[in-house]
Amino acid sequence: MERSVAIVSCEQTRMAELRRLVSYMGEEKLAGRLALQEADLTAVDILVDAIRGDAPELQEVQALRAIVRILGTLAGDATGDTVPDVSSSGSLLVQGIRSEVLTGAVVDLLQRRLPSFPAQEQPWLLLDGLRAMRLLLVLPESAKTAQRAGQRNTAAWWVEDDVGYTRHGEARRCLGEVLVQLLDLVKDYSKAEMKAAAFGALQNLVTGSSTAFRHVAQTNIAEKVVLLAQAQMKSLPHVAIADGCRLLTLLCAGPRSHLRKVTDANALALSLELLKRLEVHREIASSALVLLSVVAPQEDGIRPDTLELCAGVVKRFPQQVREELSWARSPVSGAILALLPK
Repeated sequence: MERSVAIVSCEQTRMAELRRLVSYMGEEKLAGRLALQEADLTAVDILVDAIRGDAPELQEVQALRAIVRILGTLAGDATGDTVPDVSSSGSLLVQGIRSEVLTGAVVDLLQRRLPSFPAQEQPWLLLDGLRAMRLLLVLPESAKTAQRAGQRNTAAWWVEDDVGYTRHGEARRCLGEVLVQLLDLVKDYSKAEMKAAAFGALQNLVTGSSTAFRHVAQTNIAEKVVLLAQAQMKSLPHVAIADGCRLLTLLCAGPRSHLRKVTDANALALSLELLKRLEVHREIASSALVLLSVVAPQEDGIRPDTLELCAGVVKRFPQQVREELSWARSPVSGAILALLPK
């Protein structure tokens, strides 16, 4: 009986903390403690129950926001709209949040609500769901180190299976399929943050797992990303456009069929239009330049006036262009590389 009382008391305390975390005022110190120091995993069970609709005290959207607040704080942006730091795996609680059970619960929730999103019902649920997915699929540097050393790491459960044994193949397919489906819905909403979160989640998925990358690359994702980036370009310049260019650049890797899918989606025309219209936007212009260098790798495929545009971007943002080149996993144009200062 005493143990039962202690467990209930602990659950009540954790529930109260989660509700405070997503309150109007929010609590930075609480978010920091949960992200960096918390060792108790009770909150993970509460979040899973809430996402599944089994915790009346915490709504689904509140659970998603709690995930975003905790993981976002660890990544350097509590809103979850950017992910500036992926160096640490965080507390034991964070590693529990990134578990297969909780990630699967978020995916299941988004699947259940797919029919309501086209009618623009529950837009905040979609936005926070995409933010949560982006952060859940972050692969911290510490997890990469553990993976290279052959050690298991709960922050990277979905990355790869043991050689010769497919343990998470279906989960990875489901992750990719749901995220690609959600791209169709995001275009109906005006919030650029939705596009950035969707693009970011897919970036994390395809860079973390080669098998997930192969599965996603075989879909019509490139066409969807180009259409979303074009729509955002006609609205307001936003870093979401740069995230879209980076995702397209990643999708060019591997067999030539992957590159062909991206070029067939008019990625070349997108990159040229971005360079012409948004050449003074540091991240957008630099990511568009790198995309151009991948989809038109042959020197004779880039016209002199286009090279002049590229030279202007390189001159303005040489460091940013170098950073954006790290997204390229396939050959890039020698003509554009020659523009970089030695």
